[in-house]
Amino acid sequence: MAFLQSGIGSMMQSIIESGVAYGNRYEVLILPPPILRSGVSPQSLSIRCSNATIPNKTLGTQSNRLYGPARNFPFEISYAGETNLSFLLSADLRERQFFDSWIDSISDPSSYKVEFYDNYVTEVQIITLGKDDSPSHILYLEEAYPKAIGEIQLGFDKDGDIMQQEVTFAYRKFRSSYSTYAPLVGPVT
Repeated sequence: MAFLQSGIGSMMQSIIESGVAYGNRYEVLILPPPILRSGVSPQSLSIRCSNATIPNKTLGTQSNRLYGPARNFPFEISYAGETNLSFLLSADLRERQFFDSWIDSISDPSSYKVEFYDNYVTEVQIITLGKDDSPSHILYLEEAYPKAIGEIQLGFDKDGDIMQQEVTFAYRKFRSSYSTYAPLVGPVT
């Protein structure tokens, strides 16, 4: 006896009832850290974020065998620690300048002194939107900062290409907030 009905009809009914999530419906909000004073607004960066990655979360496991086949037991939660965001660049490259300034405020390029951690970390929000523009999921990257500003390829073959800037963010951990839904508790009868 099957607990779930299968077939294309059941799949279509599920999609009609709960919809689907679209990968192009998102916003990214970067709250500037205390040390950074910039002319780039969080809304401007959000609009120009052309690509975002929702990071993974895994459990660290350790094998333990008392008798018979070994079992893997979780002992810690592990966050990836990095995620990538890409931004379409303005004609004056202000987005690149924003991240350059941020990294320079973390480690002074002249004196090589590193700023206090709490002064350069911030919260980054990756917000997944529904068809009606309401948030369905918000991922909060805690204690985030730009770890790397990617290279930008230039060339004569790039005629008409829009320049993009990839930025790798490091973070300590993240948490998620989901819109209300009724999770499955047991088998469907």
